[in-house]
Formats: sequence, C-alpha cells, structure tokens
Amino acid sequence: MDYARAADCHWATYLPAARASLDDPDGFFQELGERVHTQICRLAAEILANEASEPDEVERGWQVDRARRKAEEIFLADEVFLRPEPGSENNELP
Repeated sequence: MDYARAADCHWATYLPAARASLDDPDGFFQELGERVHTQICRLAAEILANEASEPDEVERGWQVDRARRKAEEIFLADEVFLRPEPGSENNELP
C-alpha cells in the first residue's frame, strides 16, 4: 500500500480544511507515508518476534502477512484514516 497516497486521498475527502491548511501537502504526506511504513514494519517485526515461528514456509508467509495486517490496522487508524471533519462524513472517496 502507498501510505502517502492513501493518506492524501483520505484527507482530501474527509479532512479538506486540515489538508488545505498544510504549507507543503506533498512533503507532509510523503513524510507521513514513510513514518507509517517504518512504524508498521517495526510493529510487525515485534509481533512476529513474540510468536512461535511456523516451520512450514507457506504457514510462515501467512504468519508474516497477519502480523503486517495487524500492524497496519493499528497505525492506519491512528495516523492515516483520521476521523472526518464535521460535514464531510458522507463524502465518498474518488
């Protein structure tokens, strides 16, 4: 997932005033995307470190995927998909 693009699209749709107030939206979303990517990778690695490693290669792949999805769920809700501004709740993503 391109976290910078996902955040920019979400903010343009659901947080238009906040997005309009940014001095450098491209730079802001690029930095946000990089930060979220790093946080997701770190948390996924922590999750995997606390689980018994699956010996089967396919099972291990699923285990890695589940850890990444869990980390994404946490950080995307906190950093990217913020609560809509009043009046934009019914907007639809392009």
